[in-house]
Amino acid sequence: MSTPWTEADIVLLKSLWASDELSARGMAEKFPGKTRSSILGKAHRLQLKSKKLFGKPQKAHVRKTVPIDYRFYREKPAGVIDKAKPPNMGSLVPFSDLKRNNCRYIIDTKNSLFCSNKAEIGVSWCDYHKLIVFQPPRPR
Repeated sequence: MSTPWTEADIVLLKSLWASDELSARGMAEKFPGKTRSSILGKAHRLQLKSKKLFGKPQKAHVRKTVPIDYRFYREKPAGVIDKAKPPNMGSLVPFSDLKRNNCRYIIDTKNSLFCSNKAEIGVSWCDYHKLIVFQPPRPR
């Protein structure tokens, strides 16, 4: 526990704080029994102005806003899905009934039913739903 603040300590703290020569840690070394935190806390309670740490304040970074074309995210890849044959949707199953090689594309969100058509091992979707899930990269 640190020692109580005396009037002489407060006067010395104010003069050291105004000089901007020492950091709070350096000031704590001048006061026996005081820590860096107690120096900062007392300066805050005395409402001493905060010290400049890095010279000129830097300009705040303003992020440029670019209008986003949301149609890109809603459109299907051009001509790819139209040519693909949609899967037979007669076999919708809950997630607990899916096997290792079943398509995990969710069809009915209310009842949590999945496509369950055949998918390659290690791939989560059938060929048709893979075209929906993986969108082509946007042109830059």
